[in-house]
Amino acid sequence: MNAFSLSRTLLLLSVLLLLPGTGFAASSYRLLEAELPGPELEVEQPWRPPGLLRVGTELAVGTVGAVGLGFAGLYGGARVCSIQGNVERGCLVEVLSGLWTGSSLGFALGVWGGGSLMGGRGHILPVLGGLAAGWLLGAGSFYLTRGLITPAVGAALMTPYIFSLVAYELSSAAAWKKSPPRAAGARVQPVLSFSSQGALLGLAGSF
Repeated sequence: MNAFSLSRTLLLLSVLLLLPGTGFAASSYRLLEAELPGPELEVEQPWRPPGLLRVGTELAVGTVGAVGLGFAGLYGGARVCSIQGNVERGCLVEVLSGLWTGSSLGFALGVWGGGSLMGGRGHILPVLGGLAAGWLLGAGSFYLTRGLITPAVGAALMTPYIFSLVAYELSSAAAWKKSPPRAAGARVQPVLSFSSQGALLGLAGSF
């Protein structure tokens, strides 16, 4: 068979592949495609920082926030005491309450900001919920002891800081578990084509 006849034969086969009802040719093509599966291309997953590094960042940024809003709360407590006219008896309760409230709020916001900066997926609402629970526990313990600071009360006053950090980490872990990062569905598939110039075997990809 000469080159001209071969080209005509290949052209005829290419036309038959495109026509409906050519079940043999179509099934042969599908068989060839099934026998030559394309390799899966793995896509690099987003970087997730180690837990220790993330928690360290949360504590560092939380401490900065606690110092900043702690001074603001201290000033606010002194102002409240002055407005109420309680300066003569001292403003220790108001000042310490403002310091505690402001510093714990600053710490909680710092934990949320630092965790988000390091790739955490925690939400602000659980953090604020843990903070509020700590406030209730600390303030309730202080009220029940009539202002007497005992080791148990001191531990209760630390709960806003602890609860906000734990709440962020738990919500972040739940978010990672619910929707872990996945590789994109990139795929390469062999393609067989006929033309007047001959047969062509190539690769087609989807990314």
